[in-house]
Amino acid sequence: MTKLISKNSWGNILKLLPYLIITLVFVVIPLVLIFQKSFTPTTDSITGQTIPVEDNWNFIGSNIFEKIGLSIGIAIACTALCATVGYVFAYFLSLSQKTYLKIIAIALITSPMWISMMIKLVGLKTLFDFINGAPNSTYGHIYTILALSYINLPVFILTIYAFLNSIPKNLLQASKDLGKSALQTFFHVIIPYTKNAIFSGLALVFFPSLTSAGVAQFVNNSNDGATIGGDILNQGLEGSTSQIALARVSSVSLVMCLIIILIWSFSVLIPRAIKAHKKNKKLLLKGESNV
Repeated sequence: MTKLISKNSWGNILKLLPYLIITLVFVVIPLVLIFQKSFTPTTDSITGQTIPVEDNWNFIGSNIFEKIGLSIGIAIACTALCATVGYVFAYFLSLSQKTYLKIIAIALITSPMWISMMIKLVGLKTLFDFINGAPNSTYGHIYTILALSYINLPVFILTIYAFLNSIPKNLLQASKDLGKSALQTFFHVIIPYTKNAIFSGLALVFFPSLTSAGVAQFVNNSNDGATIGGDILNQGLEGSTSQIALARVSSVSLVMCLIIILIWSFSVLIPRAIKAHKKNKKLLLKGESNV
């Protein structure tokens, strides 16, 4: 029995090994290096002057936090737009009985994913300029929101459609037999069934939109149109020749990691923990009442 358990344990470890290696190489090690760079004094390669650690963090002032707030607002607006348009599109597509129509629709909606993001942005900005009647006429955060929605919408649609297409038909028929209208079935059966897909789709749209780099600078010609992702990109490019810029961008990246963790905790982890606590409390009270 001990040998069998030992073999099973080693088998589970071997199965997890590829995931552990990928996590170590692409997540843990980069975060450790960023952390080390943020809390290490930096020597200027030109003057030879040593810059204290405080300078890495003093760089993060009100301007950076304003851009973080702007990025969060743009990401929320983009996520709301993708959720509204994407869910409606995926829902009506799942109702279609013709397979060839579904194939064509999926091919069309995913076609922007087949080409480079830069090519997509060039085409989208050209369209905006054509509508406005002048070149480089895209001023305002609305263009950033539309561009990010255009990029992320196919991901949300595919995430929702996969769940909607797998809803058991007998579940919908049972709702109909109970006298529920189509609208009631939608809110009481379909949306609860796709709840996990909705959360996954929202995360897949929100977090890339929050940290997107280059999109706002390209489609929004306003002077205040840059987002935090653009700042990180610019500082990162300077970091190839300046250790000071590299230390500063490491500090900003750590702040963004902390913000992402806080958003994820308050939106997912804490609600799940509260729900699990309430469930355990009910089970405990039920057990005490039975005794």
